[in-house]
Amino acid sequence: MIERVLGGAGTPVVIVPFTFDVADYQPWAGTAGGGDTGLFAKAVDSADEVAAAKLAGRAVRKPLLLDLGEPAQVRGAFGGLDVVVHLAATIHADAAWSTVSRNNIDATHNVLEECVRSGVRRFVFASSNHTQAADFFTSLDPAAPGGMCALRSPDLPLATLAAPAAPDGFYALSKLLGEDMCKFFSCRHGLETVCLRIGWFKGGHLASEEAQLAELAELKGGPAHDYMRAMWLSREDALQTFRAACTTGNLPAAWPDSATGPFGLAYAVSNNTRRLFDLDESVKLLGYSPRDDYDTFAASLCE
Repeated sequence: MIERVLGGAGTPVVIVPFTFDVADYQPWAGTAGGGDTGLFAKAVDSADEVAAAKLAGRAVRKPLLLDLGEPAQVRGAFGGLDVVVHLAATIHADAAWSTVSRNNIDATHNVLEECVRSGVRRFVFASSNHTQAADFFTSLDPAAPGGMCALRSPDLPLATLAAPAAPDGFYALSKLLGEDMCKFFSCRHGLETVCLRIGWFKGGHLASEEAQLAELAELKGGPAHDYMRAMWLSREDALQTFRAACTTGNLPAAWPDSATGPFGLAYAVSNNTRRLFDLDESVKLLGYSPRDDYDTFAASLCE
């Protein structure tokens, strides 16, 4: 299940099932081979969005409209599923605790509990680069010039997954707690979990060239442009990274044969020239090496 919650507490989410052999590039589709089934969910603001989501899920089963913060609504939603991919969250880096505690922490806990009840084999969790961002930003004040996006010197050594966490706000804290919940459920219940620390997924290869150029023009010259250069995740790399997270056979053994149980942590960032993360461990876990580079992509649009 791929989910996304963009609003405040109680934001409805439409959950759309899909099969992993769907091979198009709709935002709610994925490819992972083998024909297993999963779900995608996104926040909905209009009847048109619900209709579009239903169309995307036409191959499997009827979509569901849920509030993931309510355990009773989640119960029974994942029956017969093999993999759940969880993107549902309030995604603003400076979000308040009152918002992330429900939409990010409570919702993730409810989904994990239901995965165990339903016999789901694997849970893929969307974590964030913001779990380490305090090591890179020049300011953690969202009101400051360049706050929460201007980066320090590019000469810093690449960060690794083994580095201590450095969250930049309550959103990042909620993602760190989500990672620890995944590790706990892997140890306690044997649920396979993969956490992806996602960079910046925006625009990308599917947007029109005019839209991409407009996005570049908006970012260029500002502090967020350097951040985009470092954290960009292209649509192709996103698709293949999530596919790999759903299918990799490189997770550790179940507890107690491994200290973490079948838990894995990886970066979901393209192979950017300006990147801040060392991708070696992620490539080893997922078996996929990101191919795209923001600087090359941006240059190709401006030729």
